Amino acid sequence: MALLGRVVRDTDGHRVGDLADGVITFHQRRRPVLTGLVLSLMRSRMYVPWSAVEVIELDRVVLSSDVLELFRVELATTEVLVKGDLLRHRLIDVEAAGLVKAFEVGFTGTPDGWILTGLDVHKTAWSQFGARHGTHPMRDWDEFVPLWDPGSVAAADRLVRLRGVGPERLARVLDGCRPKERARLLALLRADPRLETGVLERARKRHR
Repeated sequence: MALLGRVVRDTDGHRVGDLADGVITFHQRRRPVLTGLVLSLMRSRMYVPWSAVEVIELDRVVLSSDVLELFRVELATTEVLVKGDLLRHRLIDVEAAGLVKAFEVGFTGTPDGWILTGLDVHKTAWSQFGARHGTHPMRDWDEFVPLWDPGSVAAADRLVRLRGVGPERLARVLDGCRPKERARLLALLRADPRLETGVLERARKRHR
């Protein structure tokens, strides 16, 4: 999200704060939508609803002075942070059946708001965290499965994508997971006992 760190102003040109993060809301069978911004003000972080955003472009963010109202950041179970929960976190690449990191997000402006449509990912080891990352082409958001808590966001949609990976390849993904990732992946699979059994059986065979 190239806008992170930029100064956010109101329509009178006064500085309100710096853009620290974005809030994405998930819906079943729909692409995620950018529904709010998180501003850094001195030592505090405040939430700005999308309705208060007057202009958001690559070089500026302007808030509506007449409706501006800031709230403390309290995420709903259907919401995640762009920087805090998505960027530089690992996801499952459905096609490659491997783990990749998200280094940038791609949004598409529509009448319904900014829709999350793509990710710039790069297959890398955790030991390379913080290494310089070149630009890669954006890939479609639907090609990935985030490893968030299963009770949090769009668990049903994520399970559908996992079925497309298949038990054999998911067992390989499971081998590459860190402990917390492994626990979250298994928790997601628990909603489909047949798929879970298939993955665990193949995982055991891989370690005989």
